[in-house]
Amino acid sequence: MTERLSALFCTGCGRVDVLEPCTGDCDERPVDLVLAKDRDEVQAQVVKIEQHAGMLRQLLVQLISNMPEASAATPSDWAETQQAMRKQARSALQEMEPSEAAEEIDRIAAWRCMTCGWTEAARECLGICVRDRVDFVVAEDYDRVRSQYDEAHRQLEELAAVVRQFVWVTPRLGEAERTWQSLRSHAQAALTR
Repeated sequence: MTERLSALFCTGCGRVDVLEPCTGDCDERPVDLVLAKDRDEVQAQVVKIEQHAGMLRQLLVQLISNMPEASAATPSDWAETQQAMRKQARSALQEMEPSEAAEEIDRIAAWRCMTCGWTEAARECLGICVRDRVDFVVAEDYDRVRSQYDEAHRQLEELAAVVRQFVWVTPRLGEAERTWQSLRSHAQAALTR
Protein backbone atom coordinates (compact mmCIF):
# COMPACT_ATOMS: atom_id res chain seq x y z
CA MET A 1 0.00 0.00 0.00
CA THR A 2 1.27 3.41 -0.92
CA GLU A 3 2.01 5.73 1.97
CA ARG A 4 0.35 9.08 1.39
CA LEU A 5 1.54 12.15 3.16
CA SER A 6 -1.18 14.71 3.68
CA ALA A 7 0.72 17.99 3.71
CA LEU A 8 0.16 21.69 3.75
CA PHE A 9 1.38 22.92 0.38
CA CYS A 10 1.87 26.59 -0.47
CA THR A 11 0.98 27.15 -4.10
CA GLY A 12 2.88 30.45 -3.96
CA CYS A 13 6.38 29.37 -2.94
CA GLY A 14 6.07 25.56 -2.99
CA ARG A 15 6.67 25.00 0.73
CA VAL A 16 5.55 21.58 2.02
CA ASP A 17 4.86 20.81 5.68
CA VAL A 18 3.75 17.59 7.33
CA LEU A 19 3.63 18.70 10.93
CA GLU A 20 3.96 15.85 13.40
CA PRO A 21 4.78 16.08 17.10
CA CYS A 22 8.47 15.43 17.71
CA THR A 23 9.24 12.26 19.67
CA GLY A 24 12.77 13.43 20.44
CA ASP A 25 14.47 10.64 18.47
CA CYS A 26 14.98 12.64 15.29
CA ASP A 27 16.27 10.75 12.28
CA GLU A 28 16.00 13.31 9.46
CA ARG A 29 16.86 12.27 5.93
CA PRO A 30 16.52 13.87 2.51
CA VAL A 31 13.55 12.62 0.51
CA ASP A 32 11.98 13.54 -2.80
CA LEU A 33 8.20 13.95 -2.87
CA VAL A 34 5.78 13.70 -5.78
CA LEU A 35 2.15 14.75 -5.93
CA ALA A 36 0.01 11.69 -5.22
CA LYS A 37 -2.33 12.62 -8.09
CA ASP A 38 0.61 12.29 -10.53
CA ARG A 39 1.35 8.80 -9.21
CA ASP A 40 -2.35 7.88 -9.36
CA GLU A 41 -2.63 9.02 -12.99
CA VAL A 42 0.29 6.81 -14.03
CA GLN A 43 -1.19 3.88 -12.05
CA ALA A 44 -4.51 4.33 -13.89
CA GLN A 45 -2.63 4.23 -17.21
CA VAL A 46 -0.92 0.99 -16.14
CA VAL A 47 -4.30 -0.61 -15.44
CA LYS A 48 -5.69 0.53 -18.82
CA ILE A 49 -2.61 -0.68 -20.71
CA GLU A 50 -2.68 -4.06 -18.95
CA GLN A 51 -6.36 -4.47 -19.91
CA HIS A 52 -5.57 -3.75 -23.55
CA ALA A 53 -2.60 -6.13 -23.45
CA GLY A 54 -4.81 -8.86 -21.95
CA MET A 55 -7.31 -8.37 -24.76
CA LEU A 56 -4.54 -8.67 -27.37
CA ARG A 57 -3.09 -11.78 -25.67
CA GLN A 58 -6.50 -13.48 -25.85
CA LEU A 59 -6.80 -12.49 -29.49
CA LEU A 60 -3.35 -13.89 -30.33
CA VAL A 61 -4.17 -17.17 -28.59
CA GLN A 62 -7.33 -17.38 -30.68
CA LEU A 63 -5.43 -16.53 -33.86
CA ILE A 64 -2.82 -19.21 -33.18
CA SER A 65 -5.48 -21.83 -32.52
CA ASN A 66 -7.30 -20.99 -35.77
CA MET A 67 -4.25 -20.83 -38.06
CA PRO A 68 -3.58 -23.90 -40.17
CA GLU A 69 -0.84 -26.14 -38.78
CA ALA A 70 2.46 -26.44 -40.63
CA SER A 71 2.33 -28.97 -43.45
CA ALA A 72 -1.40 -29.46 -42.88
CA ALA A 73 -3.82 -28.86 -45.69
CA THR A 74 -5.36 -25.41 -45.55
CA PRO A 75 -9.00 -25.82 -44.49
CA SER A 76 -11.56 -25.04 -47.17
CA ASP A 77 -13.13 -22.35 -44.96
CA TRP A 78 -9.77 -20.70 -44.17
CA ALA A 79 -10.48 -17.58 -46.28
CA GLU A 80 -13.70 -16.91 -44.34
CA THR A 81 -12.03 -17.70 -41.00
CA GLN A 82 -9.12 -15.42 -41.86
CA GLN A 83 -11.45 -12.54 -42.82
CA ALA A 84 -13.45 -12.94 -39.61
CA MET A 85 -10.28 -13.00 -37.50
CA ARG A 86 -8.90 -9.94 -39.32
CA LYS A 87 -12.13 -8.09 -38.68
CA GLN A 88 -11.92 -9.02 -34.99
CA ALA A 89 -8.25 -7.98 -34.84
CA ARG A 90 -8.98 -4.61 -36.49
CA SER A 91 -11.78 -4.04 -34.03
CA ALA A 92 -9.49 -4.86 -31.09
CA LEU A 93 -6.84 -2.44 -32.37
CA GLN A 94 -9.44 0.31 -32.86
CA GLU A 95 -10.82 -0.20 -29.34
CA MET A 96 -7.40 0.41 -27.86
CA GLU A 97 -7.20 3.97 -26.68
CA PRO A 98 -3.79 5.41 -27.29
CA SER A 99 -1.98 5.45 -23.98
CA GLU A 100 -0.76 8.82 -22.93
CA ALA A 101 2.96 9.16 -22.52
CA ALA A 102 3.84 9.41 -18.87
CA GLU A 103 5.21 12.89 -18.52
CA GLU A 104 8.09 13.94 -16.36
CA ILE A 105 6.77 15.22 -13.08
CA ASP A 106 8.01 17.71 -10.55
CA ARG A 107 9.93 16.33 -7.60
CA ILE A 108 10.10 18.29 -4.40
CA ALA A 109 13.26 17.90 -2.36
CA ALA A 110 12.36 17.71 1.33
CA TRP A 111 13.58 16.49 4.71
CA ARG A 112 11.70 13.80 6.57
CA CYS A 113 12.06 12.42 10.07
CA MET A 114 11.95 8.64 9.79
CA THR A 115 10.86 8.39 13.44
CA CYS A 116 7.81 10.68 13.66
CA GLY A 117 7.04 11.46 9.98
CA TRP A 118 7.62 15.21 10.24
CA THR A 119 8.36 16.40 6.70
CA GLU A 120 9.41 19.79 5.43
CA ALA A 121 10.39 21.31 2.12
CA ALA A 122 11.31 24.84 3.13
CA ARG A 123 11.14 27.61 0.56
CA GLU A 124 11.68 31.35 0.70
CA CYS A 125 8.29 32.90 1.44
CA LEU A 126 6.94 35.18 -1.30
CA GLY A 127 4.39 36.76 1.03
CA ILE A 128 1.44 35.40 -0.94
CA CYS A 129 0.80 32.24 1.05
CA VAL A 130 -1.99 30.08 -0.28
CA ARG A 131 -1.82 26.81 1.65
CA ASP A 132 -3.95 23.83 0.73
CA ARG A 133 -3.89 20.28 2.03
CA VAL A 134 -2.37 18.10 -0.70
CA ASP A 135 -1.39 14.44 -0.77
CA PHE A 136 2.17 13.48 -1.65
CA VAL A 137 4.00 10.17 -2.05
CA VAL A 138 7.67 9.42 -1.79
CA ALA A 139 9.29 9.63 -5.24
CA GLU A 140 10.52 6.01 -5.07
CA ASP A 141 6.89 4.87 -5.08
CA TYR A 142 6.21 6.96 -8.17
CA ASP A 143 9.36 5.55 -9.81
CA ARG A 144 8.14 1.99 -9.14
CA VAL A 145 4.77 2.73 -10.77
CA ARG A 146 6.48 4.51 -13.66
CA SER A 147 8.67 1.43 -14.20
CA GLN A 148 5.50 -0.71 -14.32
CA TYR A 149 4.05 1.73 -16.85
CA ASP A 150 7.12 1.53 -19.08
CA GLU A 151 7.13 -2.30 -19.00
CA ALA A 152 3.37 -2.57 -19.63
CA HIS A 153 3.61 -0.10 -22.50
CA ARG A 154 6.51 -2.06 -24.06
CA GLN A 155 4.54 -5.32 -23.84
CA LEU A 156 1.42 -3.72 -25.32
CA GLU A 157 3.38 -2.35 -28.28
CA GLU A 158 4.96 -5.74 -28.89
CA LEU A 159 1.59 -7.52 -28.87
CA ALA A 160 -0.05 -4.83 -31.01
CA ALA A 161 2.74 -5.11 -33.61
CA VAL A 162 2.01 -8.81 -34.11
CA VAL A 163 -1.74 -8.19 -34.35
CA ARG A 164 -1.12 -5.42 -36.91
CA GLN A 165 0.98 -7.84 -38.97
CA PHE A 166 -1.87 -10.31 -39.03
CA VAL A 167 -4.34 -7.58 -40.01
CA TRP A 168 -2.31 -6.01 -42.80
CA VAL A 169 -0.07 -8.77 -44.21
CA THR A 170 -1.39 -10.57 -47.26
CA PRO A 171 0.66 -13.57 -48.37
CA ARG A 172 2.01 -13.61 -51.91
CA LEU A 173 0.65 -16.23 -54.23
CA GLY A 174 1.96 -19.62 -53.15
CA GLU A 175 3.50 -18.25 -49.92
CA ALA A 176 0.47 -18.50 -47.62
CA GLU A 177 1.74 -21.42 -45.54
CA ARG A 178 5.10 -19.77 -44.95
CA THR A 179 3.48 -16.43 -44.08
CA TRP A 180 1.04 -17.97 -41.59
CA GLN A 181 3.78 -20.02 -39.94
CA SER A 182 5.92 -16.90 -39.58
CA LEU A 183 3.02 -14.99 -38.05
CA ARG A 184 2.29 -17.94 -35.75
CA SER A 185 5.89 -17.98 -34.48
CA HIS A 186 5.86 -14.18 -33.94
CA ALA A 187 2.59 -14.49 -31.99
CA GLN A 188 3.92 -17.36 -29.88
CA ALA A 189 7.12 -15.43 -29.15
CA ALA A 190 5.14 -12.34 -28.12
CA LEU A 191 2.97 -14.44 -25.81
CA THR A 192 5.94 -15.98 -24.03
CA ARG A 193 7.68 -12.70 -23.25
